[in-house]
Amino acid sequence: MVPMIQEHLISTSRIAWPIKALNRLASEEMLVEVLKSCLDFGEVAFDQAKIDKNYDILCYLLDYSLPGYARELAHFLSYHDERVRFAAVEVLVEQEGDGEVADILEPYLTDVSSENTRIHQAAVEAFVKHKWPIKDKSAVMASPIVNQFKIAKEGFLQPI
Repeated sequence: MVPMIQEHLISTSRIAWPIKALNRLASEEMLVEVLKSCLDFGEVAFDQAKIDKNYDILCYLLDYSLPGYARELAHFLSYHDERVRFAAVEVLVEQEGDGEVADILEPYLTDVSSENTRIHQAAVEAFVKHKWPIKDKSAVMASPIVNQFKIAKEGFLQPI
């Protein structure tokens, strides 16, 4: 039954009911693998249904641990759709213990562009909360973030 639901999820843009069925029939591990297999990593910029589907799947994945999947999730940070970029950031931030997440999100500490306002804020909050060390201290110190935060001697962001 699960393979049939997976096939349907891959081919449809309406995923809520198939995911509910999958929740009842599959283990959490299998559910996560099916959801990951339904993400479209291809060029979808001109297909709103595929963009929306990736967004929805990322929102579902927010509740799960995805060890070793940070680089794949980083793919969605290049989308033009801010909802998808932000959903990817939210999923990344929840991946406790994945050392790559800080490296992926650090450039957003200094990105204060209007199209990345929420992503910048989420990155700052994650660095403060998790006390991730900052690698490019000079870039952070040259950005507007220094008006609200300092870099502690241990290398993490700290509110002033």
